[in-house]
Amino acid sequence: MFVETVNKHKVKLIEEDEKLLKYMFHLFYIEFMKMIYKYKKKCIFEEKSRFNTHTLFEGYNKLGYNSTIMHSFLGKGSYIAENTFIKKTQIGRFTCIGPNVRTAIGRHPTKNFVSVHPAFFSMNPSVKLRFTNKQKYEEVKSVEDGKYFVKIGNDVWIGANVTIFDGVTIGDGAIIGAGTIVNQDIPPYAIVVGTPMRIIRYRFEKDEINKLLNLKWWKKDNNWLEMNCDNFDDIKIISQLGEKVRC
Repeated sequence: MFVETVNKHKVKLIEEDEKLLKYMFHLFYIEFMKMIYKYKKKCIFEEKSRFNTHTLFEGYNKLGYNSTIMHSFLGKGSYIAENTFIKKTQIGRFTCIGPNVRTAIGRHPTKNFVSVHPAFFSMNPSVKLRFTNKQKYEEVKSVEDGKYFVKIGNDVWIGANVTIFDGVTIGDGAIIGAGTIVNQDIPPYAIVVGTPMRIIRYRFEKDEINKLLNLKWWKKDNNWLEMNCDNFDDIKIISQLGEKVRC
């Protein structure tokens, strides 16, 4: 009995040591990746910012104080302000995400089902209590190929305290006002506010929007952007470029 107890204790210690080693390796790897991103891709990581090994930074990015991004992609020039939490999200280029923004992953049934508790509809309930033997409800909605839960386009501005539901696609050039709850797709260049969210206007005329979407200036190289920067305060000039301008 004594030997068995000792052996169990040894096994437990070994398991705990393995967990500690894995955790230490993970921390070391993240710090190593931060150095790589800082010097090779010119990224900025403020104090207490966090990301995991499944997150990719395209370059020239910033992760604000106490912000977390996991299983996501952050496009060139895009940044995330302080106290923001992003999970399984594809973020385009030159997108600005304000403080205290959240991606809300997970849904509960609001009609037909007697209970909102996952013990009655989920094979992976939040607690160790389950009465169903099959998945009865789509708890998480994905976008496109299913790799991400949320897709945020290029040149998007998201204000403070915004919540974005899973399954949502935010179009290029959209602006989301502070405190908005985003529970449906947003068209390109729309400006949305409120709870429930509503479109108050579009940034540009329809033909100008189509030309910008055709131009895709965010895909141009740094030389093109520098050459045309002085005209970025005039939508008429830039929208007329269309596909006539080549990188």
